[in-house]
Amino acid sequence: MEDFFKQFKDEQENKKKEHELLMESQAYQQEMKFFHKIISDFITTINCISIYSTRYQPLNENSIMIRELELILESIVGISKQIEEGTLNPAKRELRFMLESSVKYLLVDQKTNGLTHEEKIHYFDKNIPSSSIDSITEIRFFGLNNEEVDEFRNDVKVLFSKLCQYVHPSKYQINEYLRRCQKGAFIGFETQKEINDFNKLLFRILDIIIVLLFEVLGFSFTGDLFIYVFDEIKDYKFKKGKYVSKYSKGYDYKAERKNIASE
Repeated sequence: MEDFFKQFKDEQENKKKEHELLMESQAYQQEMKFFHKIISDFITTINCISIYSTRYQPLNENSIMIRELELILESIVGISKQIEEGTLNPAKRELRFMLESSVKYLLVDQKTNGLTHEEKIHYFDKNIPSSSIDSITEIRFFGLNNEEVDEFRNDVKVLFSKLCQYVHPSKYQINEYLRRCQKGAFIGFETQKEINDFNKLLFRILDIIIVLLFEVLGFSFTGDLFIYVFDEIKDYKFKKGKYVSKYSKGYDYKAERKNIASE
C-alpha cells in the first residue's frame, strides 16, 4: 500500500511540474494576460456605468439593473478566482447567472419605467419566468438595427443554452469531464487551449452584457462614456466586441471623435 501511494504521489508531482512548465510558456501567459485584461476592462465598465448613473438619480435609485450591479461584480470576481485555480465549470455557471440576470433585469426596467426599485422587484418576482431566457425577445435596442437585433437575440439564446449544460447534471458535462481526464487535464491542470476557449466564451458574453447595460443607461449617457472614458482607455478590449463595436460606431458623428481623427 505504501508503494501504491508513493507511486501516486510521484505521478502527481510529475504532472505538477509539467503543468508549471506549461503555465510559464508564452502561449499560456498570453492567454492569461488576455483573460485578466478582459476582466479588468469589464470591471472598469461596470464601475463607470454605476458612477455615471448617479447623474440621473431616478435611474440610480430605481433601476433594478443598476442596483444589482454588485451581483454582477461578485460573479466576475468569482470567475477570475475560479480560472486562476483551474475550475472551469463553476466559472461557466457564473457566466450563465450573469447573462440570465442581465437580460431579465433589463426587461424589468424597460417594462416598469417609473416604478420604484421595490415595485420592480415585485414585478420581477411575479412576471418574469424563472426557467428560460425567452425574455430576450421582448427587449428593445437603441444601438442595433432590426437584423442586428435578431442576431443578438439568437446569440443570447445559443450561449444561454450552451451554459445551461454546466448548471445541471448532463451527459454533455460528464463526457467533457471524461475527455479532460483522458488528456490529464484534471482540476488545476487546465490546458492552454481550454483557457483560449474559455476566453472566447467569456468575451462574447461580457460583450452582450455590456450592451444590455448600455440600454439601461440610455443613448446620451452611453455616448458620454465612449467619448470621455472608453476612448481614453488604452487597448479597451470591448471596442472590438461584436456588439459593443456597433454601439461605439453610433457615436462617430461626435465632434470630439472627428477632432481626434483629424489630428
